[in-house]
Amino acid sequence: MPNEQTSSLPINDAWTVHESGFPGAGGTRLFYRHWAPRDASSGDAPRAIVLLHRGHEHSGRVAALVRDLGLRADHAFAWDARGHGHSPGERGEAPDFATLVDDLDAFVLHLGERHGIAPQNMVFVANSVGAVIAATWLHDYARPVRGIVMAAAACPREGRGGYHPKSNEMGTKRFCQTKSGSINDLAAERDDAAEHRELGGYQAGE
Repeated sequence: MPNEQTSSLPINDAWTVHESGFPGAGGTRLFYRHWAPRDASSGDAPRAIVLLHRGHEHSGRVAALVRDLGLRADHAFAWDARGHGHSPGERGEAPDFATLVDDLDAFVLHLGERHGIAPQNMVFVANSVGAVIAATWLHDYARPVRGIVMAAAACPREGRGGYHPKSNEMGTKRFCQTKSGSINDLAAERDDAAEHRELGGYQAGE
């Protein structure tokens, strides 16, 4: 895992991108990206968007979302879940669902200690399995947050895998159950697929 550094990820001039790590549940060091605003308002309490990626992806895949949201005065953060991207662990796996929830709380505490951002000044944007993790964390830890957006939460449906927010055990160790497919099936555009490969994402079926 790289030490903290400035990255050359494709992003506009509104942010400087840093790569670093934080101690997750049990002390496991997990990788994260920080989009630091170049024009942050001085004197105001810092605010942040915290993004949770889908089960077969990684934090690099949300760079375009940071850009498109256009919140140029705010920080943005996203981390690679265990077994994904630059974080350690068997690809696509975690010890149990509770560990993933605890990792999110460890990340929130790290953002407060390292970057001075309080939970009440954070908005969470979470997709798929990330949305279930965020909902469970919000229920279990009850920290005051500014807001949460959950997109396509991967709750169980008949005939499909998923995770139940009230369950601390996953039915399988697989972080995200998806049908096998190529990266091109997961990305809307060919350029997105190339970026996914370059940034070390986890592909279903690997």
